[in-house]
Amino acid sequence: MNRRTTSLVAGLVLASFMISGCVAAAAAGAAGGAGTYRWARGKLTFTSNYTVTECHDATISAFKELGITVVSDSTDKLSGRIKGTTPTGESVSVDLEPQGMRITNIDVRVGFWGNQGQSTKVADTIKKYL
Repeated sequence: MNRRTTSLVAGLVLASFMISGCVAAAAAGAAGGAGTYRWARGKLTFTSNYTVTECHDATISAFKELGITVVSDSTDKLSGRIKGTTPTGESVSVDLEPQGMRITNIDVRVGFWGNQGQSTKVADTIKKYL
């Protein structure tokens, strides 16, 4: 193949990955959780380079700062779910799922249907404590 054909094929492969979301996931992991949020089905998801325990502690600190009352906390070293209620009565749920030794996916949902603005505020505050 000549250089032009190779470039075209590489571009098509890259475009197909971008459409499927694989590049976004890889970029999030490569960036070290440096700030890429994904919004889908009422949840805001991001990846961090911290353990479940560290993410749990950051979530509890974020809840305190935001005035969110912890309603339940079922977290161990393998996974976690922290639920709370905002001062205005909205439900908040944070799920922690390990992806490796020091990589954790964090899902944030505020409200029944999901509130992207409030979920971003919670995620930003969690990141502040990581």
